[in-house]
Amino acid sequence: MKLIRKVDTRCKWTGPLAPAMMAVLCLVFMVSTPAGAVNSFDPFPMGWYDVFAGVTRPALMATDTDVPGGQGSNIAIAYWMPYPYSGRMAYLDTAYSVGVGIILEVERDLVLNQDPAGISTFVAQWDDHPAVVGWYLFDEPYSNWGEMGTELQIASDAIRAQSSKPIMLLFGEPGIDAGKPAVWSSVYDIFGVDGYSCRMGEVEFSGLGSESPSEFPYWDDWKGLMDRTQAQSLAVGKPYWSVLSGFSDLVGETLNYRFPTNAESKFHTFYSLLRDASGLIYFSYYRAVDSPARPEEAYPFWGWTWLDTVMASRNDEVNLLGPALREGPIAGNAFSADEAAIIGDVYQDPGTSIFYVVALNKMKGDRAPSTITLNLQGLPLETPVAVRPLFEGSVAPIPLTAGGTQFSDDFSSYEVHLYQVIYEPADCDEAIADGYRLVGDFNDDCVIDMLDVASFVSVWLDCIEPGVSGCQTPWLP
Repeated sequence: MKLIRKVDTRCKWTGPLAPAMMAVLCLVFMVSTPAGAVNSFDPFPMGWYDVFAGVTRPALMATDTDVPGGQGSNIAIAYWMPYPYSGRMAYLDTAYSVGVGIILEVERDLVLNQDPAGISTFVAQWDDHPAVVGWYLFDEPYSNWGEMGTELQIASDAIRAQSSKPIMLLFGEPGIDAGKPAVWSSVYDIFGVDGYSCRMGEVEFSGLGSESPSEFPYWDDWKGLMDRTQAQSLAVGKPYWSVLSGFSDLVGETLNYRFPTNAESKFHTFYSLLRDASGLIYFSYYRAVDSPARPEEAYPFWGWTWLDTVMASRNDEVNLLGPALREGPIAGNAFSADEAAIIGDVYQDPGTSIFYVVALNKMKGDRAPSTITLNLQGLPLETPVAVRPLFEGSVAPIPLTAGGTQFSDDFSSYEVHLYQVIYEPADCDEAIADGYRLVGDFNDDCVIDMLDVASFVSVWLDCIEPGVSGCQTPWLP
């Protein structure tokens, strides 16, 4: 398919490591229309809360993927913890070597004590390390400490006096409902919001909203929290990251949190993205690895299984769509559905020009089937012919009707579908480039004929079996 290609002029990592190993984490901030403020970390930030200790954890985060040679998580927010200097350096060195950028928490007591000199010294000590890509100002200040505007402003000014890297501030639900992202907008570049609706003893999808109530009064309307956060991000003109659940109670704890199921995690992730989250952070790696199996819960397995299955799936999905997600949804009314419960957006990868569709059922109850309309007029040069469901096994492409604008699919409660828009290749070369190769078409002319037979016959009985007389030995000079 020959599509109009966008040119990505934003910064790319130019460090010493090979691109396959080092995530690009240049920081450029821009305002897009109409989605509001978007931070353009590259690649799209997907990662964890962790503690600034434990030398091997960044490498483990980076391997949570099912893609051979692929990148798992690419970023971590590291809480400050008492730890030897050599161990901290080793943590950062490991993170840099595997493509995990670190947003480093400023030592909390320095903020609480209004110590700008101490903060300046702290930032200066770590700012030059290439793994450090930003600063974490404070953890839920309004929820835990109340009015902290003075402390936060002093700390923010001290950080900015020493570093040009972005500052992140996390809000809990009370801070969002009090409008603190606007009140304290001068102290941060990115804000986060956390919401953990998965509670022990409750069925799958509890706590998402009034149609799926929770017995716990806090985080019992997770969708509403995301909606309110999106509105505040747009109003203040600054990007936000969604902090999602990736843990359960440890042995002996009674906090009543459980791991989300795969379906819950996928809904949390892509509902956040459809509400313009410009980064995804899961809480928290240092807890996930120690979380025990709980056979009685909706997600019954222990933390390592969750990391190797659920988290690996989220990494693979978001990393595939990441370049398109960084761009934000394409302008105009590109997505609509015949049912209000089905929401979605269309995104375009600026490098490949591939269009992706994210669609989900935001409500309880099946929608089968629902008709989705895509409005891509003026963007591609050809008419799309189908959409291919992604990460759903061997499901066949779904034909597009109505002039390449409509398709239908089934959606169970809170189900998410990801699709790639497919175009008919313009010629044989393009068909081969798009991966549509016939087995036995040795000369790639899209026809299996006598030329291919001749190619096959010309190598008949050739062998490279080691130790067999007459076989070729291509491994020898």
